[in-house]
Amino acid sequence: MICCQWENILFFNAYSHYNKNQPWDDEVGDYYDEVSDDDNKDYDYDGKDNYDHYPCPNNYNKINNTIIELNGTLVGNDGPILWNGHLKDKNSKEFNDLEKTMCQNIKQSLKEYASSIETCRLETAEKTNSVPPGISARFVIGFNEEIDVNLATVKREVEGMDNGIRFTPPVQLQKRGE
Repeated sequence: MICCQWENILFFNAYSHYNKNQPWDDEVGDYYDEVSDDDNKDYDYDGKDNYDHYPCPNNYNKINNTIIELNGTLVGNDGPILWNGHLKDKNSKEFNDLEKTMCQNIKQSLKEYASSIETCRLETAEKTNSVPPGISARFVIGFNEEIDVNLATVKREVEGMDNGIRFTPPVQLQKRGE
């Protein structure tokens, strides 16, 4: 797993589709070796070719069959979608419309990769049991090929929607499948 820490304590998690324990390529290993121990004192290396916490060079991830997950908390005024921070109806038209709009925004902002997006969805604790405890919402974008994508663009597009729903810190870091 590669974990990238962003401003406001938001985390993006990127995983391989096929093997979350896939060995990192030489480019990633070389980058880590070039960074001094002092610069990375907050990142742990377990000595087994697996970086539990890894700083992303230049705000980019490059992984085969990339999945981007933005974890956070749904907040906003009570309305047709939310009540007290939770979904009123997990099958509501409002929620489905919100999910559709978010994905349209992402595909537009990442239009050079739009044809590679194979999954795009908004998950919530009310709608699916795959959202980890303590996380009320997760936005997932899956690509069917290796890509270079600026994850700050994804964060901006998802959080910038004027719909009263935001992903906000604190955000827990979860490994896929746990």
